[in-house]
Amino acid sequence: MAMEAEAAKKVAEEKIRNGHHSVDTTHELIQKPTTAEMRDLGSRGCLLKAMKLENNKAEYLAIQTSVHELCSCVDLDFGVLYNAQPTSNLAKLFKLARQAHPHLEKFQNDWATAESVKQFLQNKRKANKKRKAGTTAGTQNNKGS
Repeated sequence: MAMEAEAAKKVAEEKIRNGHHSVDTTHELIQKPTTAEMRDLGSRGCLLKAMKLENNKAEYLAIQTSVHELCSCVDLDFGVLYNAQPTSNLAKLFKLARQAHPHLEKFQNDWATAESVKQFLQNKRKANKKRKAGTTAGTQNNKGS
């Protein structure tokens, strides 16, 4: 069922993009690397390398910062997985990210932006979980005193 939802989400995203965005056909779109290809890029900076920005880290960091800010602007729920986010909010984010950073137009189906969002949401959830665990541990230590 999750696979069907993901497929439907991709179709909806593509329809939204095709209706409002024209891709520069003089440049071939960069397809999403396979899981094995991403693994071969190494654990550190694999998205940077996959986006072909290893020689332009400033651009990568600017894109990453924009995507993080846009997650809040389009009201993504940081406590929810990427697959459960509203498609309309993700479509808005993709459009705004492409407008802010033309380099993102090179990626088929906005996969680079999507991977950045997934990474950001996962990091937010982990940080919140650690924060809650720290608060709970602090409360328990105070009770024992």
